[in-house]
Amino acid sequence: MHLLAGDVDGAIASLERAAASCLALELPFEQTRAQLTLGKALEAKGETARACAAYRAVLARWGRATPRSITAEEARRRSRALLCD
Repeated sequence: MHLLAGDVDGAIASLERAAASCLALELPFEQTRAQLTLGKALEAKGETARACAAYRAVLARWGRATPRSITAEEARRRSRALLCD
């Protein structure tokens, strides 16, 4: 909600907590989507290296998912746009 409201700093703080939480086994979808949204928030802030790291986390988890992961595809698209390694 912070990101949608234009509060990038608030979004980053909340999303960093969600993405780093130990709930990956209980809430894998939510945690991975938090990584994608964190990447977008960091991008909006101009923190390209950290955004790339967030996108890499999504791709590491779901980059080769079958059936395809829309979340991973978005992370891949954003990663390419930022010229992440």
